[in-house]
Amino acid sequence: MMHMTFYWGTIATLLFDEWVTRTPLQYYLSLVAIVIFAIIHEWLFMFRVSIASKQNGPRAGGLENNAPLLEKLPAPKSGVWDIIVALLYGVNASTGYLLMLLVMSFNGGVFIAVVVGLVIGFALFRSKSASVDINKISDSCCVG
Repeated sequence: MMHMTFYWGTIATLLFDEWVTRTPLQYYLSLVAIVIFAIIHEWLFMFRVSIASKQNGPRAGGLENNAPLLEKLPAPKSGVWDIIVALLYGVNASTGYLLMLLVMSFNGGVFIAVVVGLVIGFALFRSKSASVDINKISDSCCVG
């Protein structure tokens, strides 16, 4: 049975029919795995952003220029690093959607585990990244 409201039980089906926590030990080990997975998601985001920022350097045609709008558009990209960054974006988007699906299990402990993992990952990786302007990075995924 799929829950449509938050519940606090230790029996939960997470992502797959095979991932069912039937004992409290399985449940709490799953919560630890979810926290680690959320931390990895945040690390992967910062890894991808740092590769992209090192590769691109400062953007040409920024707002400080008085050039026409067409000159402010970034040049088309090509190369192996661009493919790697694009693949990392796909992996990061996938991990974000998997975290969302975990939250959609409506288990209160899973929800808290995802949020705690994202907060820890943010504290470890994003809050120390003064050299990378995260606000300039656009992400279509609602998580990270």
